[in-house]
Amino acid sequence: MSDPRSGEARLLVVDDTEANRYAIARYLRARGFEVAEVGSGLDGVRTAQELVPDLVVLDIRLPDIDGLEVARRLRASERTADIPILHVSASFTDSASLARGLDNGADGYLTHPIDPLVLLATIRGLLRARAAEREAFAMARDWRTTFDAIGEGVCITDASGRITRCNRAFNELVGGEPDGSSYITDLIPGIGIGPEPPYIQVPGGGTAARLEVRDRWLRVSARPVPGENGQAPAVICVLTDITRERRADERARLAMQLESTGRLAGGVAHEINNMMTVILANAEFALRGLATEDPVRADIESIHQAATRSAEVARQLLTFSRRQVVRPRVVDLHAVLRKLEPMLRRLLGADRTLELRFGALSSWIRVDPLGLEQVVINLALNARDAMPHGGALTLATSNVELGEEMARKHPEIAITPGAYVQLAVQDTGLGMDRKTLDRIFEPFFTTKRVGEGTGLGLATVFGMVKQSDGYIWAESEPGTGSVFTIQLPEAEAVTAEHPVRPGSGGRTGAGVVLLVEDEPLVQGLLSRALVEAGYEVEGAEDGDAALRALERRGGAVRAVLSDVVMPGMGGRELAKTIRRRWPDIPVLFMSGYTNEEIIHRGLLDPEEPFLQKPFSPAALTVALADLLNRKPA
Repeated sequence: MSDPRSGEARLLVVDDTEANRYAIARYLRARGFEVAEVGSGLDGVRTAQELVPDLVVLDIRLPDIDGLEVARRLRASERTADIPILHVSASFTDSASLARGLDNGADGYLTHPIDPLVLLATIRGLLRARAAEREAFAMARDWRTTFDAIGEGVCITDASGRITRCNRAFNELVGGEPDGSSYITDLIPGIGIGPEPPYIQVPGGGTAARLEVRDRWLRVSARPVPGENGQAPAVICVLTDITRERRADERARLAMQLESTGRLAGGVAHEINNMMTVILANAEFALRGLATEDPVRADIESIHQAATRSAEVARQLLTFSRRQVVRPRVVDLHAVLRKLEPMLRRLLGADRTLELRFGALSSWIRVDPLGLEQVVINLALNARDAMPHGGALTLATSNVELGEEMARKHPEIAITPGAYVQLAVQDTGLGMDRKTLDRIFEPFFTTKRVGEGTGLGLATVFGMVKQSDGYIWAESEPGTGSVFTIQLPEAEAVTAEHPVRPGSGGRTGAGVVLLVEDEPLVQGLLSRALVEAGYEVEGAEDGDAALRALERRGGAVRAVLSDVVMPGMGGRELAKTIRRRWPDIPVLFMSGYTNEEIIHRGLLDPEEPFLQKPFSPAALTVALADLLNRKPA
């Protein structure tokens, strides 16, 4: 609308008295207004709908419908509802008529005789007022749009905590749209109301706090707004969704916990593996000398079983801490799952079904095959325990491309873009709540009763997947089952390998073996095992002693069996020296653990012959025979 002071507004004059209508229209045109004229109420309604004037000058007494009815019809139409209406009348000049006209929706009321200056000033005043109303309405609309566009939840309350206004983000965060009787204390647990500013009290006594609301973490802050001109004070409350930040903190905390616990676990597992090697070997030596019916045999077998179980726990400790030596190679995920299918069906039992869905067009990945099998088995056992009354387990594969979308979804994790093979393990079990889901990969965390689980199963899965440069995600809700999604980098397909059968053919059980081991108990047991297998053994406590022994013998040994980590010269440095000076001597590594330096700095090549402690005397002789069989004659 044009500036009313310039006289460029468009007016409609509705009056059945031609002289009055002419006089008003002529005067207003002379003042620069554009004026349309009609002589009846119905014509006035129709013309107002067509022209939508900036103001209507409306007589009360009209031949068809009176001015009051015209005003009601204009106010009832959305097109003309906000047009200012100025009543003029020569017949209805009493106070009651004036009040009735204004109550009916008119904005002004003048009676004849009308001073032209008063008419002009009234019209200009009404036009200014309506322009101000429209501007205020536009500002309110823009403010509301901006208010709702704010990403943080914002609400305004009175001093008692009653919510008077809130934006869309606030409604989404608290899970509903508060009405005029809603109090912030009912929507956000932990919030209190105080008699003094800031009125809204957050835990801790400050102006902001972090609270858990509807499975979200919110930062809640409150600021008082003093009342003006006698108005009551208000409070602005801001909710910031920090769930993603909180989960990133939780992941960082878990990562630090895994790292620190992993260091401890690696050291503990190293000692356990060394001692289990001694116990297993002695148990096997004792069993060899006992008759089948000997009553002591059952006791020795129980010792052997307990040692084997302890060795398995140590292996899980190494895996979740990512200090387990992995032997990665390119394998077909589908082939691995088909191989495991019979075992998985036995593990699940008769009341649980297993379905394999192979949707991946390319299923080749580079992993440690034994580690991959352990991942699938652990997840299957976890699903079995989650379905005590039966259910269904589905293993589904697919090909996915990880990129910017996944990085945006998980900004707290460094996502390496590329092609991945995805394995989804889904069960129809009991499911988990959010608190349990947030902790499932923590070491030693378990929902089972004491004695029913170590809490290392899913931690082992997590460690093995991470060790294979992959990702694992878990989704679950109570009563809806769980889905574990594993994504491993896709590899190029390879032809089937035909590995040499351990211990088959070749020269075994003869010649000198140089045994390099810093733990006396372990060295003694391994020496005994090798001597019983027909070898002559030369012992050394570290790399320097091993080199001196080789110098004395002029390199005349068939093989070297060496620990990886030892005081002084370690196994890797020893092997490099041997290969440089005596290239025909094969080296077999062994270790109770592989520390962070070996794994992350490449101090042990993945292709190196390696024997993981603890192992039995039989496993040692087989591995050594296999090493000698691979050596060129």
